[in-house]
Amino acid sequence: MAVKKTTSKTTRKAAEKPVEKVVLEELKKKTDQTKPAEEKKAPAVPEAEEKPVEEIAWGTNLYIQSVLGGTISIDEVLARVHAAAPDAREVYIKPEENKAYWVGETSRGYVVLWD
Repeated sequence: MAVKKTTSKTTRKAAEKPVEKVVLEELKKKTDQTKPAEEKKAPAVPEAEEKPVEEIAWGTNLYIQSVLGGTISIDEVLARVHAAAPDAREVYIKPEENKAYWVGETSRGYVVLWD
């Protein structure tokens, strides 16, 4: 008994076309069906104006916390640095080392943050 092979018209058409073309056609059909009617755009957000640091009114205090739990304010750090070196221009705070390093016009050094 011989078994007869049958194929449908769509199977024969797909077999005649290269695989890439078939896949692209099917993807195109799916995307055509799922396109939204209109895409909504988010309202434009105005960009913040950049102000120099001198012009910013902070209104809050900035604190640095030690890994052991102590806290110190920036004002206190600057006061300690200024007491050690009145010519200090830059301050680098390293809480993990318990120090605030400063660089002045003629000198460099550090102060201890927590005793």
